[in-house]
Amino acid sequence: MGMSAARARRDRSGRAFASLVQGVAIWVSGTLVVAFAAAFIAVLAVEGWQGLKAASSSPVGFDLTRSLIGSGYILGIALPLVIIPAFLAAAAGYDVELGGPTTRWLTTSLRVGPMTPAIAIGAAALWFGVRGGQMPTFSGQGLIIAGIALAALNLPMLTRRILAGVREVPDRFRLAAIAAGAAPHTAFLNVIMPRALPAITGALLATAGRMFGETAIVATVLNYAGTSLTPVTLDLWRRLTAPETGPGAGAPIATETLLLVTIIVAFRFAARLLQGRRRSGAVR
Repeated sequence: MGMSAARARRDRSGRAFASLVQGVAIWVSGTLVVAFAAAFIAVLAVEGWQGLKAASSSPVGFDLTRSLIGSGYILGIALPLVIIPAFLAAAAGYDVELGGPTTRWLTTSLRVGPMTPAIAIGAAALWFGVRGGQMPTFSGQGLIIAGIALAALNLPMLTRRILAGVREVPDRFRLAAIAAGAAPHTAFLNVIMPRALPAITGALLATAGRMFGETAIVATVLNYAGTSLTPVTLDLWRRLTAPETGPGAGAPIATETLLLVTIIVAFRFAARLLQGRRRSGAVR
């Protein structure tokens, strides 16, 4: 009996020591990660600010405005193209009464769609744009084709995010609406959708951030086609793949990187704020 009690005390002491060591290791690792990220952001901010001042004060500096317009133009093409198809596909995947025989097929295909490499979709868009590999004649349409390719890349992921937001709403609301005599599509639009709206809006913002930072498709299509508007990601990619030499050559790279990270983080932060209201919106 005494030996068993002593063994139990040793086991408890060993578990407590292991928990302490694990906690310290996690704390140290987290502190190092935060410190590394903070140092990276600080260096990027200093270099990026210097480049931003150079761009605003020098008439021959790089033009951030045109890059932002190019990125905004592509985003303005791609995002509207995915909203309605993603919403309809999510509705079909949510309820068999809405999707019919396509519901099970959608649920399966949505697991595979987001795994498609961006470079593959970019290559397909490029092939379509140049009509099977001939010299491009669509330089004025390159942004449109890049936007369509971005929409194709992000459609499965956005559909999954909308579907996840809709499924967060407790099923009792749908059942109560149907029991009261509402049709399945009426219950979905008038009962489920308002409660899932914060999560859906957050999904749209997260997708917009991903589209803004996409490089593979934009570089694949526009670098081959040529365009008067160079999006931020393409301009940054060109600077990194064909680096300039001389004093201050790295400032534009730091500035565009800082700008890109800031915009994407802003989209993600806004999405997280809205998605944080998912539970409160679902239970009202």
